[in-house]
Amino acid sequence: MIKHKFQGAGFSIDIPNKCQNITCYTFLLPTDKQFTPYITIQSEKFDHTPNLESIVDEQEKKIQDNSSDYQLVNRIKGKHAGNNATIVTSEWGSGASRICQRKVYLLKNIRNTTRMYTINCTDLASNFAISQPMMNEMIRTIKLDDNQIFN
Repeated sequence: MIKHKFQGAGFSIDIPNKCQNITCYTFLLPTDKQFTPYITIQSEKFDHTPNLESIVDEQEKKIQDNSSDYQLVNRIKGKHAGNNATIVTSEWGSGASRICQRKVYLLKNIRNTTRMYTINCTDLASNFAISQPMMNEMIRTIKLDDNQIFN
């Protein structure tokens, strides 16, 4: 029944056949503020090539429906290292705790399947201009590959 060995950062685990990896990695950025800006990266597998814009619409609608004072800052369609990408920047909340989040959605065909990678860059709106250059640099360095993909 166990078919794959997943090697994580500092651990490994045997994974049953047909188990799906939706690993989420979180990286905290250096800061001297009370709120720590962060980036998360998650991948999701599809047996078909999904419509990226429909997924983005659905995800942003969930945020809008569950957040106060939601505002779309911008939405850009393009490419990241040859892969279809959509970047959405939005804000929600109020006052000193208002959040700004940039989400980068990427599609990549790997081993006869499609994977969607979602990169979330989150900080307080009041600090986003300061953390944004570091986040953008991190996003530019992302290279999608099939290392450690077991399913």
